[in-house]
Amino acid sequence: MIEYKTDSNNLIIDDKTITFSHSIRDVKEIQGILIVLLHNANSNATVDQPENNVYGVSSKGEVLWVLFDIVKTEAFGAGTVKTEDDYLVVIDAFGYHYKIDVVGRLLISKIGYW
Repeated sequence: MIEYKTDSNNLIIDDKTITFSHSIRDVKEIQGILIVLLHNANSNATVDQPENNVYGVSSKGEVLWVLFDIVKTEAFGAGTVKTEDDYLVVIDAFGYHYKIDVVGRLLISKIGYW
């Protein structure tokens, strides 16, 4: 398990601090990678939330990937992240569920619920 702290838009791992452009809403660990979900703390409106707001970070504090690198959708903003087995499930504002292999950086499936 990776030990970390958060402070507003900072993720602190050991003596390394990563500063993100927006506040950290949630952090989960999957297969030795921290999944960081960012949000605009000043608004709950979907339109005000940042795009491309999920990051994969190593135990050494290195950003390994950004969500756009995997889903290949520019105007993508995640509302929720959760774990399912050893996968990350990202749910966007439209209700689509993206199942992601965080180590292989692969989109396993995309399911729409509309």
